[in-house]
Amino acid sequence: MCKIRSLIAITVMFCLLFLNFSPIALASTQNSKNQTETVVYTSKETKNKVVEVKTDSSVNYVVIASPVTSDEPSIDEQSDKSKINKDKDKDKDRKDETTNQRTYFAFAKDLEEAKKIAECVPEIEQDSPGEVTMSAKKNFWHYSYIESYTSGGYLYYHTYLSPTDVNYITATGLIIASTLAGALVATGVVTAAVGVVIAGIASLAIINYFHFTTNPNGSLDLWKRHVDLNINNSYVEPGEKLGNAEAGTGYWKTYYWPSSQPGYGI
Repeated sequence: MCKIRSLIAITVMFCLLFLNFSPIALASTQNSKNQTETVVYTSKETKNKVVEVKTDSSVNYVVIASPVTSDEPSIDEQSDKSKINKDKDKDKDRKDETTNQRTYFAFAKDLEEAKKIAECVPEIEQDSPGEVTMSAKKNFWHYSYIESYTSGGYLYYHTYLSPTDVNYITATGLIIASTLAGALVATGVVTAAVGVVIAGIASLAIINYFHFTTNPNGSLDLWKRHVDLNINNSYVEPGEKLGNAEAGTGYWKTYYWPSSQPGYGI
């Protein structure tokens, strides 16, 4: 009997060691955390940066423009004319006491395209009162951005994603959260703890709650107060609460990272 028990104990121990050190078990852990973010190109003229976000299975490129800082209460003049007027009015009301910093970003299919985007400045041409056209559309900018501002004593984050980038995120999936967060953090736009939460909420709003959160033209506006975000560290666990956010449609939601998805971090 003692020999049988000893054999069982040895067998169980061997199985545990196999699970802990087998390539399959290691791959599961590494895929959720093994990501590197590197600024691989900086335009001498525009100072825009190209960030390469690399994992074991993919390489993505995100272009981060030099921040635009404004003391004006509203910088709606830099918004796409396709954004509906009620969202512009809401944005203006929110910024009635603010100084804001806006950073445009763009997803690129490869390094060559990313460099071309980086050489261009997201410029606006005013055609007529109340309407704008994008002079750099030919240069791949789709005018998605993240901005921070203070209002009523609170720090806010506003994320705008163009219809083109909403479609890109829908096609890419939730993995885009770590890609976008990595690019924003690598260029100093936000801290790692803030970046993983903001990118996670934006990704979930598009992929899981598209019909509730997106504007009629297919774009996305999300407003988040810093105090309403679950900012703990630079890694998000499966099932972890990210925080509360309001979409441009007026849809409020408390976002949780899906328990069925691997965690992600910077």
